[in-house]
Amino acid sequence: DPASPWGHWLFAAGCRGLNLTDEAIAANRRAVELSGGWHFMLGWLGLMLGVAGRNREAQDVLGQLEGMARSQYVPPSSFAWVHLGLRDVDRAFEWLDRAVEARDQFMMPIKTYAFFDPVRNDPRFVALLRKMRLD
Repeated sequence: DPASPWGHWLFAAGCRGLNLTDEAIAANRRAVELSGGWHFMLGWLGLMLGVAGRNREAQDVLGQLEGMARSQYVPPSSFAWVHLGLRDVDRAFEWLDRAVEARDQFMMPIKTYAFFDPVRNDPRFVALLRKMRLD
């Protein structure tokens, strides 16, 4: 369904896995648009923008998420994804800890997210898995 954000989000994930950065960003942008700016989609867009080195745009996504959080619940994982993309690992782990404490549902597949590969050996990642009883 071309009007559903989920197909675009999945396409973006596939492109991200193939290092097709521009295509992944375009598909993520479309997913954000079709979702009405849903925090979940924004977090993934910010992740990809950061990975692509488009730090100013990723920071803009953080600003959008912060603005949303003033009036509605925004899962901590949305912030964590953007910080991971920006390679701000310390801030990412702060948000990941918050996500675990909040029982953020988007943390459940933490062991399968490929974007965690660079930090899997970090003791803080191991501690997160232990805290979630996924070790």
